[in-house]
Amino acid sequence: MPRPLDGITVLDWTIWQQGPVCTAMLGDMGADVIKIEQRGTGDPGRWIVAAAGQETKGRPNWYFEANNRNKKSITLDLKKPEGVEVVHALAAKSDVFVQNFRKGVAGRIGLGYASLRALNPRLIYASATGYGPEGPDSAEPSFDHLGLARSGIMNATGEPGMPPLAIAGGIADQMGAIMMAYGVMTALVARERHGVGQEVNASHLGSMAFLQGLSLSMKLMAGIAMPRSFRAQAFNPLWNHYRCADDQWLALAMLQADRYWADVARIIGRPELASDPRFENMKARAGNSKECVALLDEAFAQKTRDEWLQFLRDDESDLIYTIVNTVDDLPQDPQVLANDYIVELDHPEHGPTKMVGVPVGLSETPGSVRTPAPELGQHTEEVLLDVLGWDWDRIGELREKDRSLLHRKGSGRGQASECYENLSCTYPPPGLRCSQGPRSALSTRIAAKAASAPEPNAGTGTAAGATCPVIRNCVVSIMSTGGSPGTQGTTPVAKGVPLSSAHRVGPPPTSGPSTRKTSKAGPSGLPTRVHSTRVGTPRITTTGPRKPEGCGPPAQVRNRSMPLNVHGTAL
Repeated sequence: MPRPLDGITVLDWTIWQQGPVCTAMLGDMGADVIKIEQRGTGDPGRWIVAAAGQETKGRPNWYFEANNRNKKSITLDLKKPEGVEVVHALAAKSDVFVQNFRKGVAGRIGLGYASLRALNPRLIYASATGYGPEGPDSAEPSFDHLGLARSGIMNATGEPGMPPLAIAGGIADQMGAIMMAYGVMTALVARERHGVGQEVNASHLGSMAFLQGLSLSMKLMAGIAMPRSFRAQAFNPLWNHYRCADDQWLALAMLQADRYWADVARIIGRPELASDPRFENMKARAGNSKECVALLDEAFAQKTRDEWLQFLRDDESDLIYTIVNTVDDLPQDPQVLANDYIVELDHPEHGPTKMVGVPVGLSETPGSVRTPAPELGQHTEEVLLDVLGWDWDRIGELREKDRSLLHRKGSGRGQASECYENLSCTYPPPGLRCSQGPRSALSTRIAAKAASAPEPNAGTGTAAGATCPVIRNCVVSIMSTGGSPGTQGTTPVAKGVPLSSAHRVGPPPTSGPSTRKTSKAGPSGLPTRVHSTRVGTPRITTTGPRKPEGCGPPAQVRNRSMPLNVHGTAL
């Protein structure tokens, strides 16, 4: 079955949540999303291990998986012209480019709108920011929490007199992503109808202001925003929520309260309230709201929620009500399940894994969740070969040129980066050091060939292609779960926090299934097309600047017949 965005190629140069969720939404609808990640570090969202002190040890990296499904990952060093040249080549063949770095960052390295538009006038160039592209704060960094703060929604939740209240779950990021995806899709339609590419901008501030459109419109037109209100003094007691005998809550939403009041009074066993002068109409109930809510509180506390639900369903009054869920309740909610708002994906490392589904249904061209978030650089070779049409000689030339830059003296890369260069290790953000990186099918074959002979210059006798041993007593950074228009600061290491989520500590298994499918043949029998999901052992992420013992440079793989390094995914 076709998908709405089949044939659309999206370049995703985004990090954290606001940008990645936008491109994940485009991927859900069938777009071919190529995630461009900085060589070694990747999207900082890869290193999330806990939020609000809650760890998910031994489980999928929920943050990165949710934000980056249905994507391919390539790694480039965008601090070097060779990496930027690859992006230029991809942009010339793509439909959409999405970025969420701080204002000016993209332009300074040659990836701004003007530069890419010159290569591809039909390109849709989308930027996510904190506060919009214009104005005195347009270049300021922002995370989700600041989006909540600046938009006013912190002072719209809760009851009068409460301090500003945050909302969990990256709401500003999520809303910013939704609005940007809306803008990109609109721009694609405009391109089809009018033949023009254009720039799209979305922000935390603009998106959250629109989310509060009714209250903001009230302020603009009536002079006052919707105020906070006390639950116990609800102006309309039939637009409120009530605690039942089992400590579960039931919500009522009857905007035309006079239409329903007599039935409510009858159902709760107090039919006389229908003619009580204090409650006989909307105005009277508003004037005596405290007493009215107290009566309803007392009535609903007499039965469990399930008893009330059965009672309300059996009654012919057609009242408007529902249950008050927690997020913990959603995976079991029958309506959520019936509409595929939660779906199950066969994760190559974790097996059957539930994920948030596509919230919009299309009868003829539905979207879907098809693949998990990619490993760092998992599809570099595939994209260069299949999308750009490069041959092995060209890839090798770029690799050789890049290597000469990587190893010049005074580069300041340090031991952690040396480990990355010499092993199948990912170079993580500050506070994390030397991960055993996942390998693509191609790099696994390279490593296997290299490992067939010991490296004489390794100094430790370690065979080329060997992986780092485990370093015990690891600690990791607890990152913010907020999105960002490109803030890449150092996060302090949280002492004593065990490694968790997708980054496990422990000895790698001696053997395990590898998932790979290859076709055609390249030099030395290597494949020229790779379709792999996960190959090799889980990543082992450690902290500390030292290089693991027993790790030597795999010089065997550094020659023209095998143009990529052991990791096989970085350029």
